[in-house]
Amino acid sequence: RACPSPSPRRSRLTCQRLRAPLVIAPLRGAFLKPPSLEWEALSDASGYVIELSEDLDFNQPFVSEQVAKPRYVPLSLPPGKTFYWRIRALDQGQMEGLWSQIHTFRLTVPPMGSALTAPPSPSGFGFTHTVSQ
Repeated sequence: RACPSPSPRRSRLTCQRLRAPLVIAPLRGAFLKPPSLEWEALSDASGYVIELSEDLDFNQPFVSEQVAKPRYVPLSLPPGKTFYWRIRALDQGQMEGLWSQIHTFRLTVPPMGSALTAPPSPSGFGFTHTVSQ
């Protein structure tokens, strides 16, 4: 929900939006697995909206979710792509605050010769990621 528009019956509209949260991590980078996206907690926020997109304009967000805590780990993102992300706070009445600055990260494709091997273990579970040189 955004700040409502003034109506003919209301000559003055007061609507104070929450400021944009500051992003903590990652600001940018390349990762083999989706990184933990973190931002500052705002004391007046009841939650946050996070968006991830492959395009800078967020025309078709890959993720658009409401979360309660200032941290999000995206799942099931395709490797070899760059993602843009932003967040905004929601106040107690679910009014949307301002968007944060847009940040980016890239999911890299595992290097050639990379393999998952199963070491012997008493339970029969457990895997180790190895890269051959």
